[in-house]
Amino acid sequence: IHDQFKDYNNIHGPNPLVRLRDGRLLFGFTTEHLTVFDPETLNHRAVFQDSLKSFEIWNLDVFEESRDKDCVWIGTRGHGIIKVHLSGKIIQSYDHNFSSKIGKNPVLCIEEDIDKSIWIGTYGGGLTHLSHDGKAIINYDKNDGLPDDNVVAILPEGPNKLWIATYNGLSLFNKITKEFQNFYTEDGLSHNEFNFSSFYKNSEGQFYLGGMNGINAFFPNEIETT
Repeated sequence: IHDQFKDYNNIHGPNPLVRLRDGRLLFGFTTEHLTVFDPETLNHRAVFQDSLKSFEIWNLDVFEESRDKDCVWIGTRGHGIIKVHLSGKIIQSYDHNFSSKIGKNPVLCIEEDIDKSIWIGTYGGGLTHLSHDGKAIINYDKNDGLPDDNVVAILPEGPNKLWIATYNGLSLFNKITKEFQNFYTEDGLSHNEFNFSSFYKNSEGQFYLGGMNGINAFFPNEIETT
């Protein structure tokens, strides 16, 4: 137990944590508390020293390590998404001034694609795709075939497919055709509602998705799709 971090916990909401590719941990629910910790040496440091004291961002809920070295995408509740360099710089920021779908809806999950564009799942705003340069944005919701507008998990299958967990079913999205194939309890799910921050892909490619009635585990290439 590391008592020095006890004040870094948010008792009223999520406490996001991610293991970076180099083994370090990143955690913190505000930019002031955002911390890099090395479990091997027990050394830690604040990402932002004094640069954001006058403009602190609260409710950091989701971390996704970028393909860019020492960079992490952070999803927030009310401030959109930001891309942070661990040296203490905000590289990119997209809030309600950029898109109402991103800024006004809490971000529940982020997946960076191989082309460095990002897929964003939101509470109430559906699925959003943002190009690498930030110049193109596309939103998908129930009107486009998504089973629900609350997207809690995004897991890629190969270069052209995304598995998307929602509050009302699981969906397979084809990035080429832009079509959704939806799955429900009658297809074998333990429950139609999935949980926030409860998904994982292991080294063998098996998916794990936590829901209201346990965990659904499957190999995506074994699922019969159209």
